[in-house]
Amino acid sequence: MKHDLSICIVTCSVSDSSVSRAASRHAHKTLSGLVQSLYFFDADENPPLRVDSRKIDGVSKEYVSLYDQASSSDAVLLCYPIYCYTASSTAKAVTEILGPALFRKPVATIVAAGSLRSHLACGDLMLSMMFEQETLCFPKSVLVTEGDLEDSVFTEEASRRLDNLCRDFCDFSSRLKGFWEK
Repeated sequence: MKHDLSICIVTCSVSDSSVSRAASRHAHKTLSGLVQSLYFFDADENPPLRVDSRKIDGVSKEYVSLYDQASSSDAVLLCYPIYCYTASSTAKAVTEILGPALFRKPVATIVAAGSLRSHLACGDLMLSMMFEQETLCFPKSVLVTEGDLEDSVFTEEASRRLDNLCRDFCDFSSRLKGFWEK
């Protein structure tokens, strides 16, 4: 069953061998069978992002386009690495720029880290989005590590976790569709 949803997927890794980018591609494949439309944005394929007081007015056209896509999407999936038990600087910068586009919008996270002990690190960014933009953060997240990949493909268990997140996030977002427009 396809949901009448548009989802914006944003991958925030700038590493060549990125586990979070691999997870975003897996999610894209899964979501393509679940929703009407997808937009995919890879920070590594775009100019570096710096945040200052100008916010969206001070960024490149690629990030303005991302902002427009996130604004018009029904939901956003953020995929990013965890470094030193916190979200990457790119993920923080992207959510800062997207700020108003995330107002009362469902957002889910897939994070990649070197350690399973990093699973709570996505909470920092989620709290910031909830308090600053009233973002409707999906209460389930998936943490993947290099150990979840075998020959650049996710293990059956990791694939199951990623697929379940995508399905559950679609259900969650469908129920909240239009709330952010109020």
